[in-house]
Amino acid sequence: MPGEAFAGVPAAAGPRRSQARAATEPPEPPEDGFGPSVQRLLRLLRTTVGMKIAWTSEFLGSEQVFRFVDAAPDAGAGVPRPGTALPLSGAYCSRVIDGTMPAAITDTSTDPSAVLLPVTFDMHIGSYLGVPLRSADGAVEGMLCAVSPSSSPSLSDADVTSARLIADVIDDIHRRELAAVAARRRRDALRRLVRRLCRGTGRQLVVQAIVDLMSGEEVGVEALTRFDDVERSPAEWFATAQSLGLGTALEVAAAASALRSVPADATHALSINLSPEAILDGALDELLGGRDHRGVIVEVTEHAPIASYEALEDALRPHRERGVRIAVDDVGAGYASMTHVLRLRPDLVKIDMSLVHGLDGDPVRRALVSAITGLAEQIGADVVAEGVETTGEREALVGLGVRLGQGYLFQRPTPVPTAA
Repeated sequence: MPGEAFAGVPAAAGPRRSQARAATEPPEPPEDGFGPSVQRLLRLLRTTVGMKIAWTSEFLGSEQVFRFVDAAPDAGAGVPRPGTALPLSGAYCSRVIDGTMPAAITDTSTDPSAVLLPVTFDMHIGSYLGVPLRSADGAVEGMLCAVSPSSSPSLSDADVTSARLIADVIDDIHRRELAAVAARRRRDALRRLVRRLCRGTGRQLVVQAIVDLMSGEEVGVEALTRFDDVERSPAEWFATAQSLGLGTALEVAAAASALRSVPADATHALSINLSPEAILDGALDELLGGRDHRGVIVEVTEHAPIASYEALEDALRPHRERGVRIAVDDVGAGYASMTHVLRLRPDLVKIDMSLVHGLDGDPVRRALVSAITGLAEQIGADVVAEGVETTGEREALVGLGVRLGQGYLFQRPTPVPTAA
């Protein structure tokens, strides 16, 4: 089997073990992975066919390396040590595979293919059973064997069939373990990458203007993050970080970059994005602890359901009292954003771009925007339209009473040098 996930125990150097093989010994798999399952299957095989020792071996070059071994307490002196190697040229397994030795030998002393082999005496093999282990494409990669120091007259073709079935299960478990190992490695590599993103490597601060729709005057900016690796969108990168338990860390790092690099005051606001999880984790205490809160807008995004709006309101309250304004993002895109509006009573309501696109030619979108604008007026909130791209959309928004907007019509996201 491939060396990576097939190793069950640390290698033990043996007299026939080459230096190159010792230098490339694969790592031990996790305790709850491939190894324990194979050990149980070896014991099942050994006890089912009535043999004293069972093992799996891996073929590496001209050697077979013993990987997993199960032996009865009275197995005797022929038990191989996991990690030791024997030349394939002198092994039973190479002969079984090429068809010059049967898969089952009840008594090696009477079998001409086995009686004169040195390994028969070295390992005290009185009876033998062996079937190949194969890769997904059918290539032989190792062997599943069972032996006893004495003859086994009851060994039969049915036992060979049982061994082949167990070998198939081992092959399947091994392939799944290889896939799991690969997935863990990908996840670990992704976690390392996200940690670098948290440190600032591979991400860039950009800002997009928020303007007065009537005058075109810029009244603030929203801080956004762009990533060097564009295989994922910014939203997907933050979701990936969240799935790795690093969502809050990346959000706080991005917001901190904005707060260090972009000035804000009461008339020219800076809007940063934070999820409820980050706010509940104390992100605002960390970010705004020694800063003038005036001019800062916190856009509450939706990454996961909120377990307690009361707790979120408590976390926001001291910062709102010091001048921070709260915005709810993507209103109209889903149930969660509307719930945010109803429960948090924000200072700004940001209409999702899906309602803004084509607004001037779509009476249903105009009706929805009109309803959101009316709700915002009732709670004393300003309305910001996101994703404004045409003059027709801007004029329709103004006609519906929307005062503020942002989008490509006014400015594309623009890079900002990050302060040290």
